[in-house]
Amino acid sequence: MKKLQLLSILLALCLLFSLVGCGEESKHECKHVCEICSLCQDENCQNKVCEKKCKGHRQDYSFSLSTIDGEVDQHTALQKSYLADAYTSIAKYANGQNERSIPEALSLSWTVQATDDNSSPISYYTVKVSPVADFSENVWTYTCTETTVSVYNLMVGYDYYWQVEATLENGNTSTSTVSAFKTAATCPRMIFVEGVTNVRDMGGWQTESGKTVKQGLLFRCGRLNKSSSSEIKVEITENGKKTMLDMLKIKTEIDLRMVSNNEVGGLTSTSPLGDGVQYAQCPMDYTASNLLTGNKQKIATIFGILSNENNYPVIYHCNIGTDRTGIISFLVDGLLGVSEEDLYRDYLMSNFGNIGGSRNVSSIQSNYVNYIKSFDGDTLSQKIYNCLVANDVPADYLDAVIEILG
Repeated sequence: MKKLQLLSILLALCLLFSLVGCGEESKHECKHVCEICSLCQDENCQNKVCEKKCKGHRQDYSFSLSTIDGEVDQHTALQKSYLADAYTSIAKYANGQNERSIPEALSLSWTVQATDDNSSPISYYTVKVSPVADFSENVWTYTCTETTVSVYNLMVGYDYYWQVEATLENGNTSTSTVSAFKTAATCPRMIFVEGVTNVRDMGGWQTESGKTVKQGLLFRCGRLNKSSSSEIKVEITENGKKTMLDMLKIKTEIDLRMVSNNEVGGLTSTSPLGDGVQYAQCPMDYTASNLLTGNKQKIATIFGILSNENNYPVIYHCNIGTDRTGIISFLVDGLLGVSEEDLYRDYLMSNFGNIGGSRNVSSIQSNYVNYIKSFDGDTLSQKIYNCLVANDVPADYLDAVIEILG
């Protein structure tokens, strides 16, 4: 009886092995497995494990994406040195006489290898970069023929994902897996726009409540066209326009330059970025002894524009993007709860741009900061709020800006 039971067990084991395969047949040694769907890509493959075939995922090339160690900080070495130092130390690093506001590029690179000898040659690569893992939104796309691209203007403190697709001469494509990296949460977010100096995002800063000002909505910069010119001379390049429109998605340009003396350089109703961008002239008098009280009507108009979420993303500027642009930046980020020291730091970062001379904090303190701080409020943001209301900026404008950007 025991022998019969043992024989039954052996027969059952043999049947099991015959079903799952044994020896060489049980090993899946096929060299044509699709990295995407894990099925065989070779229709002539005889391996019994490969009965199901890949439908349209054949990879003629395999990819190896570069490894990015640590957090990506796109500030240059000089900018990093200043940001690690006291904000009052700006004179050691920049004096406003040279173009040093452009951030450091992140180089993304990869290697490719043909999966067989019959792979069609590669025509070009398409690189996708996005803070969304499935690339369903906020995708930056780069096309190149080399196996490397330079990426600028990443948001600070974000997780990013990237992927490479090769388009072959026969029209087929091969796609890499997705790789990821993280950016350092170091402000300000410096922006490279070809043909424009002193560009940065007003977002990314920490507030007194522990929140973070939203990025990608409000940007400051220098002029886009030559000031005081008898004819319109656009200085932003075509690549710069592409950055503004395709990457930053700018919908509104606020021009703070004077109109009466043609500081706007002949512009009337059309932005140098084209008809698709709303162009708003809000001329501010740069000679006012107090930039706030001397321009309160225009400041109210500016906050009216910023109170409408349909106008975003917005870019605003004067001539060199420092003084009139600086007070709007101080008011907006200060209203949102950014610390006084960080507000000074952002103002002094303009010295990294080619602005024709250096700036210091004492000048804005005597011009408008001390005036703002004379108003009631337990915090600087409360003082700014009360100051602006006292200078005819409607409270509902301010509340809307806080809601949109805060």
